[in-house]
Amino acid sequence: MPARSSLVRQVAGRFLVAFLLSATLSTLVGAWVYYAANKQAAEAQQTSARDHYTNVIADLERRWGREAFNIKIRIEAQRFLEDPKQRKEQLLAYLTAQGGSIEFPSLRIEDPKGELIVSFEYADDKIPKVKFLPGQESTWALDPIHGHLFLVFRQLIWLGNENGYLLLFKPMDHALLTQYGYPHTRISLWWKGKPIASSEGEDGLVLAAKAFQQSGSSATASLLPWFGIDNNNSPQLLIESTAPPLLGIGELAGPLAISLLTFAIAVWSILGAWGFRTLRRVLALERAQNRFRTLGTADATVDRDLRTGHGIENDEITALAVALENQMRESISESRWPDSGF
Repeated sequence: MPARSSLVRQVAGRFLVAFLLSATLSTLVGAWVYYAANKQAAEAQQTSARDHYTNVIADLERRWGREAFNIKIRIEAQRFLEDPKQRKEQLLAYLTAQGGSIEFPSLRIEDPKGELIVSFEYADDKIPKVKFLPGQESTWALDPIHGHLFLVFRQLIWLGNENGYLLLFKPMDHALLTQYGYPHTRISLWWKGKPIASSEGEDGLVLAAKAFQQSGSSATASLLPWFGIDNNNSPQLLIESTAPPLLGIGELAGPLAISLLTFAIAVWSILGAWGFRTLRRVLALERAQNRFRTLGTADATVDRDLRTGHGIENDEITALAVALENQMRESISESRWPDSGF
């Protein structure tokens, strides 16, 4: 016959297991809420940032296109290019006096065959040779030596006896991206898988390397192609959300611990105390029966245990206590039963 297991240990063990299961379930639910809320907030931030930079790119393309046309008109109005002998000196003097262009600090003027007539480079920034497709008005060009990326606009310009080409170079550098920063967002420009510029400078490029690899599966980073200029040969704008999590561990752990403690107190108040009180009644009946079997008669202790088993509830345990007392009474004479009976 297997060894008897204590009811107290059984009840206590089951309450402990129930509590641990509740704590585990609450922790899992809390972790799911933490992950889902933060992921949803990050995705909302990403959507907002992507919409913002989609509009920024469209606005920049329109603005730079207008500025390229205006620069062409201003140069033609000065009629520097109509005199082949003096146009280089006069144009450079004019551009130097004007301080160049804020949008296009470097430019190149070519003849119809693509041969260089004059170039103006800001701060010794070497501009690369650019090839345009037929009918193309803008494209991208990378300086392979220094790694500088330029957005290049091309305008027809009058040279006096024929049309040439005015090429305007917009550097895509750290300063440009910093100028168009967005709250809780870091952006970086990537050209064929290589970082070019970041809104946080060189340090931002180091931080963006990992995000670039995870941009397809991460809720905090995504790639936005710079379409509109040259859809077949465009860089990508990496948008990273740097906003803090919507929910912090501490913000979630505190309410979770309080709710778990409240649940434990409520369960103990409703079920725990009742369960152990019921258990005491059952154990009291067991003691009464064992003592009666040992003594062969009832005494005050047996009577007290029977009354404990009777309790205040009129339930099955009460019926068992009454039946046990009646059985004991039948086995002994009434005169030997203690006076403090039910």
